[in-house]
Amino acid sequence: MADNQNHCNCEGLTFFDGRSPTLLPEAQLQTELFHNNNGLGIAAVEVYETTNPRNIFLT
Repeated sequence: MADNQNHCNCEGLTFFDGRSPTLLPEAQLQTELFHNNNGLGIAAVEVYETTNPRNIFLT
């Protein structure tokens, strides 16, 4: 277990935009799970910012 695993004071998604880390709060995020990813057999998760739907993150 990581030393700081249980020490989190915020929930959301942090990403690096090329200049600095940016935190999107959980309240601004929407997620969708694609179990089969259009037949590829690999699950995928899409996360997007509700205030800017063009801001999409895929995993």
